[in-house]
Amino acid sequence: MARAACALCDVHQFIQCLSGGERFYGQKDNSITITPIKKPKHATETGETKTDAAEVSEAEYSRIKNFRVYMDSLARSPSGKALYDSINNHRPGLMDSVRFIENYYQQLKQK
Repeated sequence: MARAACALCDVHQFIQCLSGGERFYGQKDNSITITPIKKPKHATETGETKTDAAEVSEAEYSRIKNFRVYMDSLARSPSGKALYDSINNHRPGLMDSVRFIENYYQQLKQK
């Protein structure tokens, strides 16, 4: 019997916690209000000024194109193949970057 009374007290305390105090019994109102969260308008901005697409001058493009032609000629000649491989081993992704810049320049030129 004592256990049943203790369990009843536990249930009573649990109901009080869930209902915000004694509101369940009509004496007090300590209910929690829910306020929606709003995302700030500038949450995704970094604060940096926006810049237009970077421009590649004709002289820069010419140097890049000449470099690619030089590397291609190294790759095709038996004596230059070792130098070409050495450059590629020490600078992996270099030729991918050169191709990317050339494609980027071509896209800028088409606009």
